[in-house]
Amino acid sequence: MRLSKIWKALKKILDDIHSVPRNETKPYQWKIQILARILNHYKVIVVTQDCEHQVIRDMHMTPASTLDEALSIARGTMGPDASITIIPNGSTVIVE
Repeated sequence: MRLSKIWKALKKILDDIHSVPRNETKPYQWKIQILARILNHYKVIVVTQDCEHQVIRDMHMTPASTLDEALSIARGTMGPDASITIIPNGSTVIVE
């Protein structure tokens, strides 16, 4: 039940963002749009010791304190042979 509420909230965010014409995009809206699209398709684990983990959870992501913890969570969720992508400095990196 909780997961369906999350997807509905993400869909509403994306619908709201997509309703804004390109020439009227607000500053930094693109970061929100990209994050919403990513969360709509992937599980995101954020490694941080600088942010309260509940804030990460409230943003529908999974917090971890170390890279090793994040990898353990990812492998536990997706299996030991899963493809895992590590993106340092999130929004400042373009992934190919």
